[in-house]
Amino acid sequence: MQLSVQDQQRLSGLLQDELEAILQLQQLLQQEYQILSSSEDPDRIEQISQEKLILLQRVDELFANRQRFLQGLGLQVTATLEALIDKLPADSELASRFGKLQDAAKEVHRQNQINGGIVTHGQRYVRQTLDILHGKTEAMQTYGPEGEARSEERPNFSSKV
Repeated sequence: MQLSVQDQQRLSGLLQDELEAILQLQQLLQQEYQILSSSEDPDRIEQISQEKLILLQRVDELFANRQRFLQGLGLQVTATLEALIDKLPADSELASRFGKLQDAAKEVHRQNQINGGIVTHGQRYVRQTLDILHGKTEAMQTYGPEGEARSEERPNFSSKV
């Protein structure tokens, strides 16, 4: 199936809307990273979380709009869209936008993974600090194959033989 010029323009516009939303999300994740890594303005984290939810809802809406458009053309899956775009010249506006959207989505995923790792590390630190404050020193933290914290009982060396 070939896309008409009009359908290419419409699809390119839909992809541009998605790209703009993804780029906004990328900027927000970079702001979140700066705050998480510098411990500045922790109250801003809650605000960023709310902004992320709103942007993610917007991205979902835009993706659904694209899917409805493609279904109207008889296309069902992203793989089919990729195959269509692969048939276009590499320098076409549609191919360029689709590539930029894919790259931006990968970067958003990567940054979100980094930010999530920082949050997980902070939570682990707080949990260990609270354990110490509550006198729970017999549990030793180790790490499993996936990097998750595991509690293991420390050997009791004070028992009499």
